[in-house]
Amino acid sequence: MAKINNFELTDKIKVVCTDNDETYEVDYISNTQNSIRTALHGVPLNFVHLKRNLYVANWRGKEFVMSL
Repeated sequence: MAKINNFELTDKIKVVCTDNDETYEVDYISNTQNSIRTALHGVPLNFVHLKRNLYVANWRGKEFVMSL
């Protein structure tokens, strides 16, 4: 398990698609200081730190957000 800003990342992380307001569960892979690498159904998603505890990723024209 990794830790970001006193938040422990688990193997599964919930993210929201802002285009359709659906919640998905992604698999945690790794993180750096400004990003979190995950996989959604085997497809890699790289979440970039946007502000405070908000991370954003884009895939196939859809935006996904992760709030920690």
